[in-house]
Amino acid sequence: METKETDARIIGAKIICYGIVQGVGYRAFIYKNAKRLGIKGYVLNRNDGGVECLFIGKEKDIKEMIELARTGPSSARVQEVISDITEDKGMIDDLLQRFNDFEILY
Repeated sequence: METKETDARIIGAKIICYGIVQGVGYRAFIYKNAKRLGIKGYVLNRNDGGVECLFIGKEKDIKEMIELARTGPSSARVQEVISDITEDKGMIDDLLQRFNDFEILY
């Protein structure tokens, strides 16, 4: 059960997704949902065929984004999601200074 504290706590998550995730609209899917939830950060294609995402936002929204990343758009086939979550306030503050919106990086 979510609490008001969990609803308001700001966390960061870096995730890497593998499978059929490039060339299938995966980044656009992540971008659209991150913008809808007010998450800051980025999504980018990696050279190893994966997609990397950095999410900064309310804990409940980050959890929702991670679940959406596990599913992806209908054209994607996500096989693996590696996630690293941080609650370190100093790190989150630094990231928020670098990312004041969500963007697709190239």
